[in-house]
Amino acid sequence: MALIRAFRTADGRWHGELDDPTTIERFAVLPFFPCGGETAADSPYAGQFLVAAVGESGTPPGWTRFLLWEQALYATGVVCWLLFGGDEPDQWPSA
Repeated sequence: MALIRAFRTADGRWHGELDDPTTIERFAVLPFFPCGGETAADSPYAGQFLVAAVGESGTPPGWTRFLLWEQALYATGVVCWLLFGGDEPDQWPSA
């Protein structure tokens, strides 16, 4: 299943699962503009246009589907945790 496996921020850094770049099928724009009051509103990536690396992944998809310019895709769990403010997968940031 094709998932968003990683994303690149404006500073050129990649975040997520980009361990095997040969599995990346394409890149797409990922607008990440969560609404106020949502958990992701405090994410360090909120309010940015990110570059998403899309490709096949053996890992199960995360819980959120993201609307890219051309289609909606699920992301890996790691990407979901990063975008929604987790310090690392399976760990929410401390208050």
